[in-house]
Amino acid sequence: MDNAIQACIKEKNVHPEIVIAVRRRHHFLIAEVTNTKLPENYTFEYGTGLENIKHIVEKYEGTMEIETSENCFRLSILLCLLPFANME
Repeated sequence: MDNAIQACIKEKNVHPEIVIAVRRRHHFLIAEVTNTKLPENYTFEYGTGLENIKHIVEKYEGTMEIETSENCFRLSILLCLLPFANME
């Protein structure tokens, strides 16, 4: 979320936006975060947030997808809900 907020603060050429959607579909939890993307020439110190999310998603045998377009960054996560997840 820190990266999304920074992108919205810094980018002046587009309408800043952060959209968070979390929903349940059948036996899955779907979470999506979409936000304004910083231009390629902007230098911003990225943290370990995406690596932490990736680690958690892998731990619970989910999937994570990142999509980018000219002005948009989207992170989508799919997790299986209990009791259907393969938990140890």
